[in-house]
Amino acid sequence: MCTVWDYILYLFITGLRGQSLYAFNEEANSLDVVFTSNERLRNVYPFDVYFYVITTNTSPRSGNLEEGNHVFRLTPAQYRS
Repeated sequence: MCTVWDYILYLFITGLRGQSLYAFNEEANSLDVVFTSNERLRNVYPFDVYFYVITTNTSPRSGNLEEGNHVFRLTPAQYRS
């Protein structure tokens, strides 16, 4: 069974203001978008064969507390680049 650790050649990153998850492949020196959302992505957590991507949509400073934060579960087919 394959796990996310089989993709150790990739560094998966996102930025607080970014709405995409990127995979950086050091061997190929490439940065590819592997997931996009209309929400700000905060963190990425690998677990088993999945990645869990957490969004940040609420802030007391923004006054927009009705928009909730979300967790997306990405399958290997969604994050393979």
